[in-house]
Amino acid sequence: MGEVSKHPEKTKMAENKIPVHKVRAGNIQVDVWENEAEKNGQKFKAYSSKVTKSYKDKDGNWKTTDSLQTAEMPKVIELLREAYVWIISKSKDEE
Repeated sequence: MGEVSKHPEKTKMAENKIPVHKVRAGNIQVDVWENEAEKNGQKFKAYSSKVTKSYKDKDGNWKTTDSLQTAEMPKVIELLREAYVWIISKSKDEE
């Protein structure tokens, strides 16, 4: 504990804890996180995303991973596209 992140945007994401948007297809989900950022004294919202896959281990416990099979990649591409469209529409609403 007490470790300082070299990536402040990751720290903000961890503090937020709840994604602002989620898209899911089966056992794969993309979470969208809203972060506060600043550039040249101007504050703005920046968005990041995380892909996770849920599965049950050999004992039947639910786990998550970011490792994907080749056959799952088209699903991930579509989910990322949906997340991107949501982020772009959200960003336009804020202008």
